[in-house]
Amino acid sequence: MTGSTESTDPEAIGLPAAPLVAVDGDSPGTRLLARVDTQLRALLASEAVARVGADPEGVHQLRVALRRLRVVLPTITSEPLDELRWLGGQLGTVRDLDVQLAYFRSATDGFDDDELAAVGRLLGPLVTERDNANARLRRTLGGRRYRKLCRTLAEVVATPWEPTADAGDPTDPVAAIAGPYRKLRKSVSTMDDSDDALHRVRIKAKRLRYAAELVEPTGGKKVRALVKAAKRLQDVLGEHQDAVVAEERIRDLASRRRPSDQVFVAGRLVERQRERQRASRASWRTAYAVVTTRAALVTK
Repeated sequence: MTGSTESTDPEAIGLPAAPLVAVDGDSPGTRLLARVDTQLRALLASEAVARVGADPEGVHQLRVALRRLRVVLPTITSEPLDELRWLGGQLGTVRDLDVQLAYFRSATDGFDDDELAAVGRLLGPLVTERDNANARLRRTLGGRRYRKLCRTLAEVVATPWEPTADAGDPTDPVAAIAGPYRKLRKSVSTMDDSDDALHRVRIKAKRLRYAAELVEPTGGKKVRALVKAAKRLQDVLGEHQDAVVAEERIRDLASRRRPSDQVFVAGRLVERQRERQRASRASWRTAYAVVTTRAALVTK
């Protein structure tokens, strides 16, 4: 089942054909509104691919644009934030299943033909779950609630805005990065050794990365280096979290009165998830040390 390949027309939601572009000398408000404009257009551009449902990259890029909007918008307005969280939940379900299926299909080095066939049968319920989630997402992207959200975001872009005098410059790198960096450090300093704790650190690293991306145009090389370091930490911890969730999925699938051949390949896949977890645990602190070095150069 496929959906319409026609994405939401920018002009139909009130977004001008020409993008809002910030240039040197523009005010902080104009710079932020230009970033909202950029991410809204990125969201709309990814929508058609996500509607078709054949290429997982469409959902991924749609989700990235949404997350970046959730970083910049609170500075300007709180109106669409609940709706952005709602859409993020719809996208997250599909994206998580896409990631899991892609990994399982690539994690079969050394499996013979019979074992590969058993993996295919083992993953059958997961494929069905993903197809159902994707069908729900396509209905969401064609629905009134999503269209209303897009119109609200277009209205934000079209409404002149400037921060109040006491709010400071929200595009200032030190001000934008200090808070997310402090929360990341606290998360690491108070963590235990659990999988949940590592996942919380990953979330903080992701928020630092997006905050740094927001001020990258005004922050120069130091902020670009921080973005790169935060992304590396996010990727390492993301690999760990993906492996944790994948192991849980495999164990659940294998527990459903599966034939012995599927139970056997499930055991092999579980062990590979454990290897991924061990590798991530062995390397994440090195990645974190680079983040602290880069962030200190920006915030000092």
